[in-house]
Amino acid sequence: MVKLKFVFILAVIIGLSSCAAKKRAAEFEAQPEWVKQKPNIEGYYSGVGSSTKIGLRAGYIEKSKQDALADLAAEVSVQISSTSVLHTIETTYGNTDLFDQRIEMISDDYLEGFEPIDFYENEDGYWVYYRINKNVYYEAKAKRKREAIGNAKAKYVAGQKAQQNANPKDAISFYLQGLSAIKQYMAEETTADNNGSTIDVGNELFASLNLVVSSISIMPGVDEVVVKRGESPGEPLMFAVLYNDNPIKGIPLTFSYSGGYLKKNDAFTDDAGHAFVEPGLIQSKNDKEQIIAVVDFEDIAQKATDDLFVRGLLTNRKTESTAIQLTITQPKLAISIENDFCKNNNCNGIIQLFEKNALYAGYLLDTVDRVDYIFELNLNYSNGESSSSLTSVYLGGNIKVFTAKKELTWSKDIVGTKGVGQSKVDAKKEAFEAMLKNLNLIYFRQGLAAID
Repeated sequence: MVKLKFVFILAVIIGLSSCAAKKRAAEFEAQPEWVKQKPNIEGYYSGVGSSTKIGLRAGYIEKSKQDALADLAAEVSVQISSTSVLHTIETTYGNTDLFDQRIEMISDDYLEGFEPIDFYENEDGYWVYYRINKNVYYEAKAKRKREAIGNAKAKYVAGQKAQQNANPKDAISFYLQGLSAIKQYMAEETTADNNGSTIDVGNELFASLNLVVSSISIMPGVDEVVVKRGESPGEPLMFAVLYNDNPIKGIPLTFSYSGGYLKKNDAFTDDAGHAFVEPGLIQSKNDKEQIIAVVDFEDIAQKATDDLFVRGLLTNRKTESTAIQLTITQPKLAISIENDFCKNNNCNGIIQLFEKNALYAGYLLDTVDRVDYIFELNLNYSNGESSSSLTSVYLGGNIKVFTAKKELTWSKDIVGTKGVGQSKVDAKKEAFEAMLKNLNLIYFRQGLAAID
């Protein structure tokens, strides 16, 4: 019985497989020839695209169309000419991510004039067939290329004039715009007549762009500035931009600070070729920091063209920068304990805790007459409650921070700490120990944070 069941199930499986195979064969026979094999028709380029029927109908139809156009573009794309500007670019920069758009750049111009020839669908898929007449394509391309080269040449001439007039910013903009005009033809020769001579406009634009950029230099007004932490350099820091060793106006710069952020990190050079940056208060605890300046070619490129690929020819290169070194000296602190408090109390513990906190926060220590900040501590005892065997006292006061010029920077009332003992001496001792803890954990730290 088991054997008969197995034979029956096997027969059913074979029968179903046979039916499925016959169905697939029938479907294949029903397909147009262009679905089975991509057409190869003399005088035409062909493109076939397909997609699986998943999701909305409009979605998979659109995908089929895009695949067909991509297939068509692959037919008409050209090899990169060894004399083209794109070959020069790739030789200069190497095979980097910047040029991932190259295939799209070469092909996106070639699809004007294509014809939708046919479509086919079954239960599972959708196919589209496009083609384009080679003569129509080449005539349209030749016309567009002539117009593009003409536009690019006009930008080249304008850039040359700006360059001769020592206007590098405009020259760069014109050269980028010229390269944008011929982007679709960068893989090919882009020859044009220029005053009786034949030039390749793409290569001339790229070479001129590089020449102008390499002729721009930036230098700091001073190499080093000494500044105390918590203070500013006193006046804005200056950087100079030169074009062929001459000061140049209107060049955008961006600034960065190795120790943090700047309130304003950009500026344009003035008539003297100078641009200024204000670092503000220097709070870094390092001995050295830098203010770095670089020509903002990103700004120039964005204003010149919307094309990201062409912008990258300017912005995706190593850019010259310069820096002003900040040598940071640390402020000096001292503590002054007022009202003769130390005559009757051992203040060494207070002084040691203050110095420990100050050094940990990155400050230096010195005498009161040679420091930048003075912590003035006022402490006094007051009587508390008493009983037959115990007495209590409170130790409180205030702490103030002054600059060397006696300007009040920070002030805080110190809440009284209680001490209890069999005598006032014992009570004061307990209150004093409690005050040491509060000074160490609260008040010294708050005062240092106020000037940090």
